[in-house]
Amino acid sequence: METVKPERRRPIALLSLPNTGSDWFASLLLKQNPALKYFREFFNPICNPKYEDELRGAFGCEMVDNYQMIAKPHGPCEEVYRRTWAREEYNFTKENYSAFNLRWFHGKFDCFVLYRRVEMTLPGGRLQVKTWYDAMYGSLIKNKWSLERDVRALIDFAAASADTIAKRQVPAFVIYYYKLLKDAHRYNMPVLDYEKLMQSSPEEVVYLVRELPGVVDAKQLAQDLCESRRPTQKNFGELRADAFFAQLTALARTCGGDWVAELAFQANGRRQPAGEKPVPAG
Repeated sequence: METVKPERRRPIALLSLPNTGSDWFASLLLKQNPALKYFREFFNPICNPKYEDELRGAFGCEMVDNYQMIAKPHGPCEEVYRRTWAREEYNFTKENYSAFNLRWFHGKFDCFVLYRRVEMTLPGGRLQVKTWYDAMYGSLIKNKWSLERDVRALIDFAAASADTIAKRQVPAFVIYYYKLLKDAHRYNMPVLDYEKLMQSSPEEVVYLVRELPGVVDAKQLAQDLCESRRPTQKNFGELRADAFFAQLTALARTCGGDWVAELAFQANGRRQPAGEKPVPAG
């Protein structure tokens, strides 16, 4: 019998990117833990009509007058938090535009990151996916000079080659996950690999999820994940960005090292072996 852990006092945040399976995972986390009170993307202004005008001052979404906030660091998150989340009774949210606010989320929430590689994410099956990633890319350009040097280097490389709408989705994916993964490792935050959820046995999945915040019955969660999982593969070649993606991820590995090792996946599905020197980005 799987040991039931006591409910945590701090709220929980699942941090990911759009179209990466976070809704699926959140639904099953809720199923095995009825004590969770969930609001889907509470801090996304477009998802929270009650507080949309408050939230847009610190958090971003794809709306034309708010996209610039997606990658904006150092917003008044604490002040907005007190006027919104602190007034409610929720204890679980998932956020897709959180990469550049991860330090703040870490201070308020027990967080974990869900990572899904690009071949399983882009291009999206819904037109909105293109809109989301284009807004994310635009926010990077808008906020470039407020961001760290390594992120600026990635933006500069991307801006020189992302000459189509389709290609702009690629640096948005890489750079936001770069930031999420780097800061997750910096703050010792769990990173859950979506592909491992797809390929592992139920016993192995128990091991993958048992220490995540909000998990009270790892065996039940693993069973539900394995029964409902549907492995997927996108036609990444449609974007005509294979070489661009490989060069950008190589540069990201050079900048971030082992902290962003998950980005070692190349567009052909090959994982760069540990210790292999990244291909130069030039």
